Amino acid sequence: MSEQYISDQVQRTLRVMRAMAGYEVTGISPTEIAKRAKTTASNVTRILANLEAQQFVQRLPSDNKRYRLGLALVKISNTVT
Repeated sequence: MSEQYISDQVQRTLRVMRAMAGYEVTGISPTEIAKRAKTTASNVTRILANLEAQQFVQRLPSDNKRYRLGLALVKISNTVT
């Protein structure tokens, strides 16, 4: 694939999603995500808002300042054979 098709924003979003993997029970804070994804807190805030709007992430019911991967990923993964 040609480098001309690689989007910095999409790459940041994918790094955020990878950074969240493994935190489905305890959740992870935006600050922790920013450190793990090597991006800024403001980028993480925008990315999380967009991912949450599409159910790719969700806030923990017990602590709305922590996030975990959402049901949309499970639905997509169940369609892969």
